[in-house]
Amino acid sequence: MLHIYSLTADKTIRCDVPRADIPRLLAEPGAVLWVDLDAPTDEERCLLDDPFAFHPLTIEDCRLVNNRPKIELHERYLFA
Repeated sequence: MLHIYSLTADKTIRCDVPRADIPRLLAEPGAVLWVDLDAPTDEERCLLDDPFAFHPLTIEDCRLVNNRPKIELHERYLFA
């Protein structure tokens, strides 16, 4: 299951952001998106690559069920 939350520059919070809105929000200055994954499907994992462009190792970590907790700081996102 995949849930996407957003916080825009004007402090508007949205829950379960539609996938069609993601590219616009990614381009919006000051916007923050939170992606919450729980047992993601292959289709949901593909979303991590396009439009989010997460690193391939980050996407691989999302597939692992018993992965150790960690936090990684990347150039455009934080993986926790």
